[in-house]
Amino acid sequence: MLKRHALASCLILLVGFLQCGCEIATIEEPVGEPWSLKETKAIEGHWLDSDGNPLELVVVSKGDVRMGSFAWDSDKKVFVAKTESVQFRHLGMLDLAFLEVPIQPKNRFTFAKIQVRDDGSILWRLADEKLLLDAVLKGKLKGVQEKIEDSKELQLHLKCNGDELAKWIAETGEDAVFPKVEYESDTIFTKAKKPERKALGKK
Repeated sequence: MLKRHALASCLILLVGFLQCGCEIATIEEPVGEPWSLKETKAIEGHWLDSDGNPLELVVVSKGDVRMGSFAWDSDKKVFVAKTESVQFRHLGMLDLAFLEVPIQPKNRFTFAKIQVRDDGSILWRLADEKLLLDAVLKGKLKGVQEKIEDSKELQLHLKCNGDELAKWIAETGEDAVFPKVEYESDTIFTKAKKPERKALGKK
């Protein structure tokens, strides 16, 4: 399976999950209805993770966002600017974020449940890969285990459509599919406050 820590650059929004060292599942394309432009615009701006690391979300179109962040290049010993694609969708009663994952020979998407909390912060939860694998092996969801290029590991790849995935989540239980993790506080992101600007000469 593809380890989450190997995807740190494209999953900066889910930085808390990277500490778990667990596997993720992918899907061919985002499923569900794109967020409205109003909903998408509501999350545009600068955000901070639990450690204060910044990232910026810029709206391209309905449900389509570009995410800007910095990633550490251990070889060059420098920070490198990164731009990633994030798709926000409604699937039944759920809000999901689909993040593009660079897997050869074709990029795929991993997905997380997101929840905008009362204080305006956003909570992110990845799907339980082991539960998804069990559903595929039992024929409850369409999917395959594929060999990753230049790796001995197998990657769980879902081939179900939105209706099939929504039905399985409803039958299995939302909290079971998107479980709370040990690093829950690390998966909460808050909107960065704009700094106050004072006129020159005034204290």
